[in-house]
Amino acid sequence: EVVTFGDLEHKQVTVVTHFVDARGDSYDLREPVEPEEIGQLYRLFFQERFPKTVSELDRYLVVTDAAGRVVGGLCYKLESAELAHLDGAVVNSAVGGRGIATALLEDFATRMASRGIKVLRTGFFMRRFCERRGYRLDHRWGGLVRFLIPEDAGSPGGSAG
Repeated sequence: EVVTFGDLEHKQVTVVTHFVDARGDSYDLREPVEPEEIGQLYRLFFQERFPKTVSELDRYLVVTDAAGRVVGGLCYKLESAELAHLDGAVVNSAVGGRGIATALLEDFATRMASRGIKVLRTGFFMRRFCERRGYRLDHRWGGLVRFLIPEDAGSPGGSAG
């Protein structure tokens, strides 16, 4: 679903993905539409004991429940036209284990691929979880990576193709 938000002079557009977790509860996944949603996401990182540094370069996706509460999300940075760095992902432990984090990472990969991003890179947080979702250790890239194009087309530093 495509949604517009903002005031009359500053309209913005975002894509909203609707999904259902393993228990049948509905969620929306999208870019934040209100500044306080970014604060709620950082608060969730803190609450779930995930060390996350705030940066003005951060971009976000949030997961909201049926009541509109932020229950998960991720932060990322665009390092080049072909490379995105996943800086952190979090889901409220009260709704953990329901497939929300998997939906978040898959939606993120789809959104990035549609923007022409060819490689996703992240550190070693949630290593096993990420590896089960297509990331793998690659010393050339200095962390875990997921290629959104065939691997032989990618090269370190973001120049691919």
